[in-house]
Amino acid sequence: MESDIYPIPNASYIINPLEDYNISMFECIDYQIQANFFVLNDTICSGQTIQFFNSSVGLIDSISWDFEGGKPESSSQRNPTIFYDTVGEFSVRLIIKNRLYSDTIFIDDFVDVRDCSGFQEFSKKEFNVYPNPGDGNFEVILPGEGTYNISVYDITGQMVHTATLSKTQTVLDITSLKSGVYIVCAKNGVQDYKERVIIK
Repeated sequence: MESDIYPIPNASYIINPLEDYNISMFECIDYQIQANFFVLNDTICSGQTIQFFNSSVGLIDSISWDFEGGKPESSSQRNPTIFYDTVGEFSVRLIIKNRLYSDTIFIDDFVDVRDCSGFQEFSKKEFNVYPNPGDGNFEVILPGEGTYNISVYDITGQMVHTATLSKTQTVLDITSLKSGVYIVCAKNGVQDYKERVIIK
């Protein structure tokens, strides 16, 4: 009986044709990366912590965080927890790298640390957007009666969506936007409000 088993070519037999055309095996791998992160709450009291979640995509070899006003001020952990004891608004930078690429996301005034001493009811915010992070379909808690002009900005400051909301119309649908961090601004002609939101 004849055998149907044939010899398997060795690795060099497969790879050499690629090298003949100056093509590296690594070129067959997608090394593109995109830096991104989110938090469950970017507004805290002085003396509290925030955990940052790295939601970057791609083949990542190294992670580097910088936290203005935070302790520690830098980290290489994937999802670090940072302590803030100074009142103010602070920036966050995340840098990711692999063998071919690097990418950075920087958000100024991302963390809002407040003085919650005395009898301040910090947890009851006048203006809120939830669930955050979300899929782009958000419920908006407005601080008063009347209509509010809503503007949504990306992290470059470009306006990407507008809407009009009120106490009876509170759903903000921005599911058409890509995943990332956005600023939702609400204006009623008297006062301006803003909230950072994350679309997963």
